[in-house]
Amino acid sequence: MTNETRKKLFSFYPYCIAFFVVLLCLAVWPLQLLGHTSYESASLERGIFPNLNLSDGSVPAGEFTPAHRQLDSISFRFLISGQAPDGTVTLELHSGPQRQKQKICSVELESGDIMNYRWIDFPLDLELEPDATYTWQLRAADYEEASLALYSGSPVIGPNEAGPFYYNDIPEEKHMPAVIYTYSDQIDAEHCLPYYAAFLLFGLLLFTMCRKFEKYTEDV
Repeated sequence: MTNETRKKLFSFYPYCIAFFVVLLCLAVWPLQLLGHTSYESASLERGIFPNLNLSDGSVPAGEFTPAHRQLDSISFRFLISGQAPDGTVTLELHSGPQRQKQKICSVELESGDIMNYRWIDFPLDLELEPDATYTWQLRAADYEEASLALYSGSPVIGPNEAGPFYYNDIPEEKHMPAVIYTYSDQIDAEHCLPYYAAFLLFGLLLFTMCRKFEKYTEDV
């Protein structure tokens, strides 16, 4: 291969690199062929208090409409006073609204997993229908000698997918439990910029390497 032919071939590499970077960016979004990320939809933490008692057998239940298809976990905040070595908290997830719900699964946490002032995750890893209504329900057991309360606030704390809330099967309009829904899904327009930046950096690095090699061949 002559030097002239080599120069002609190398003259195309900037366009090839640019095309490759653009192709990677499009594959992330809007084509959504590459990459997944986590999404959190959370209640406001301001103005929440541990005012929903669970240790007396009360059962809170909340309807919600998932924002994404893959639900990884639902998280709550609790306040426990006293010792309950045998205590458990069970989250049940149901399809449908409160009055027509059908149980899908349940997750049980022991008292040792419940820590004050922290968000406590109930792992689910379920595929849901984004436009459908689901209901979660909490039950505490063996807390006779300890007090367990669920944090809640006014309905304005959200999150967006939160629907009607029930306390002991009675609609409750003054309180809304503080909750975090964690999803994993394909990357959307709001979360694609870090990937675009990484691909652009990769393209610049590749361009620099090709440019150095081009200068080397010219000197030779």
